[in-house]
Amino acid sequence: LMSCRVLGRHLEFAMLDTLVMHCQRRGIQSILGYYLPSGRNQMVANLYDKVGFATCVSSEGSDCWTMPTAEYRPQNECIEVICHA
Repeated sequence: LMSCRVLGRHLEFAMLDTLVMHCQRRGIQSILGYYLPSGRNQMVANLYDKVGFATCVSSEGSDCWTMPTAEYRPQNECIEVICHA
């Protein structure tokens, strides 16, 4: 979850880079995400597409997105990430 104040300032890329790095280390081959539209989250309706996810089929009728971790290339160019894991 992120504040609307940081969206569009590349924090989304820094968070995704870190998430994918941890997934790769653990042998997780793909990330699956869902977008459930509401009146308050319209500003992130295109976030999965923006960061490189591809659409997939959801049995629940919500927008489903997937990304293979092996093909991922870091996208963060602005924020220094310090990870203590």
